Amino acid sequence: MERIDIVGTNKNLCGCKLRSTCELPCACELSGYTTSGVPIPLDSVHGHWKKLTMEEPLEDDTEDGYELDMSNAMEAIWTRFRSLDIVGKRALKSKVFELAYPASSSLCPPPEKIKTRGGVKNKNKGKAPKGYDVYRDPSYFEHVEREYGDSQGTSKRLCTQQSQSSQKELSQPSQKQQSQPSQKQLSLMSKKLTSQKYLGQFPDHMHPHIVDIADVLEDGNCGFRAVASLLGYTEEGWSIVRRELDEELRNNNNLYEKLFRQDLQVVRDSLVATRWFTIPAMGYLVANRYNVVLVTLGKPSKTFFPMMTSYSSSARFFCIGFVNGNHWVPVNMSKGFPLPEVTADWKKFCSHEARSWMSNLNGRLQYWNLLNPPVKPLSGVMSVE
Repeated sequence: MERIDIVGTNKNLCGCKLRSTCELPCACELSGYTTSGVPIPLDSVHGHWKKLTMEEPLEDDTEDGYELDMSNAMEAIWTRFRSLDIVGKRALKSKVFELAYPASSSLCPPPEKIKTRGGVKNKNKGKAPKGYDVYRDPSYFEHVEREYGDSQGTSKRLCTQQSQSSQKELSQPSQKQQSQPSQKQLSLMSKKLTSQKYLGQFPDHMHPHIVDIADVLEDGNCGFRAVASLLGYTEEGWSIVRRELDEELRNNNNLYEKLFRQDLQVVRDSLVATRWFTIPAMGYLVANRYNVVLVTLGKPSKTFFPMMTSYSSSARFFCIGFVNGNHWVPVNMSKGFPLPEVTADWKKFCSHEARSWMSNLNGRLQYWNLLNPPVKPLSGVMSVE
């Protein structure tokens, strides 16, 4: 205020440093407001001095939204989720749920705290002290001993120990004589019985190449159960196989429109509804989805190579067998087993890269023809005398 009285409205004396540096009314301006009796207008004060905080605002470098974009990360999570088995999918799902729903948790609260430290001081040994978990409840024998006296209890205990030791000695030889088979032995016996049950329904020349034949539940999903078992999902992962084959059908719709033609909708409905595993449609889908060589034994015996990828020496070979006219079972084959012929539609619609499967595995295809030569129709007229 003293400076206002000295400077007055003379700008030369004022210098207006406060106005030029801080954007606040200087002495000459305040003198003019005082002389005219006008209150200091808010417009004469810079907006910086009207805020409640002195911190500078953060610069917005995310106008294009690149730093906040999570589409690539979410797509990577989905890709990893599809590649995992059923156990891995459950683990990944639980982690995502923890991030998406932080308020909820799969952990259970601990039970009420019990006293586990310190000695137990209680004269009534028949009752456990309240609040402690370190005191053992008396057995029935100890109740009887206390009721009938120490002497009777001691004699009874000795008799009981002698009878138990004698029973143990008698039971030991019988346990050795009647040893129970292990779980592994039972599993091998079960596979052997299953192999004997279904082996005769496959071509005779393939019998030496069949290691064993497993079995799955007959509920209309047996084909999907067999594929799930070979993939390592266990047969209970049949619903996952159905869903993944449906995804394969939708993702490569152009290929399957040419391959299935008017039956495309029938194949799509069979994956959504509870319908059977049909060949050759499901054979193409399995080979393309999982990039495996699928072989079917029985009627028909066919080989299905992937139709969009080139040959890989590390590719897996899956074999399923059709038995009883209505049931699919997984079949474990020996290495290098013969391969039955491929379908005409595979040769017609496969990509140029996929033809490398036939060229690299032609020896095994010829091996099948050598063991099972095609029957040629007789030509001409044959007379029988």
